[in-house]
Amino acid sequence: MSPYPIVQSRPLDPPRRPFLTRRRDPAELPRPAAHEVLVFRMDGRYVLGGPGLGAGQDLLDADSVSVVDLRREVPVMIELSLPSAEFADFTVRVTFVCTVLDPILVVREGRSSLAPALYSHLRAHSRLLDVAVDFGIAEINSARRAIVAQIRAYLTVRPPAVNGVTMTLAGIEVLTPAELTEFEKARRHQRFDQELERERHAHKRVLSSEQLAFERTEMKEAMALIGDDPLRALHLAFAAGRVDAAAVAEQLRSERELERNTEREDRLRQQSQDREDRALQLDTQLQILRELSKRGHLDMVSVDMERMLQEIGVPEQLSTLHTRELSTARNDESGPELREEDDD
Repeated sequence: MSPYPIVQSRPLDPPRRPFLTRRRDPAELPRPAAHEVLVFRMDGRYVLGGPGLGAGQDLLDADSVSVVDLRREVPVMIELSLPSAEFADFTVRVTFVCTVLDPILVVREGRSSLAPALYSHLRAHSRLLDVAVDFGIAEINSARRAIVAQIRAYLTVRPPAVNGVTMTLAGIEVLTPAELTEFEKARRHQRFDQELERERHAHKRVLSSEQLAFERTEMKEAMALIGDDPLRALHLAFAAGRVDAAAVAEQLRSERELERNTEREDRLRQQSQDREDRALQLDTQLQILRELSKRGHLDMVSVDMERMLQEIGVPEQLSTLHTRELSTARNDESGPELREEDDD
């Protein structure tokens, strides 16, 4: 920011005397802008000058020159640090708009900058420190209201005063402490990270739900194609790349081996069941024959005893013995009848 209200000041050398004539080179003088004016000091007096007057006889005795800014309502900012109730300070920026009314008076008083006078004027208000220490940095909003109200009230009762310049309050700003700014920034980043994480998890849940629905649809279609055929399921898995050729071959071999074993067990079980059924049938027949023999009705039934016993599985010698026993029993039953006939 450029100096204000005195832009620059420089001493002047005594004028030269070429050919016994005193002259001042215009190049020695600063060239003011349109909104600036030159103020010369000579013999303890201050006078206004300009580029057209720089070589006049009345300015030859000047020993210094100053450039004064005449712009209207030039902003001048003052920064104060007010201690808080904690380790950090509140930074307050107070802005004034200033206008130079009397450049000669400004140069005479050496107002190269208005900031020191304004800063001293604000620091002279002791109540301002008491207001700030009542708040911690987290209470920045409440502190702003209190500090701004206190400064406005003070400047209304005791406005700043610098000769030759008007100064009007333009604004008051209480900055957020750097520690609070960093804390809020970190908390904001953490909140953003948490929000991103929630959105990421929600997206994953949506994808998982869609993936699950897709897998269920595929499973239903696969089950419709497979039915209860495990070999078809194996072929579908191989086609989908879920199993390799070696696993398919091993599974097929196991399935064939299981199928052969199952068929063999079923055949043996059926044969055993057939034998048991036949044995039960023949045993029933034998029971019937024994009952007929006991009742003396065996000769009324035509039975091939040897064949029946062989079907049961009785050895040939036992079969012959059983046959003789049954024949003897039959003859015993028919003997009395024959003797009765002989007696007749």
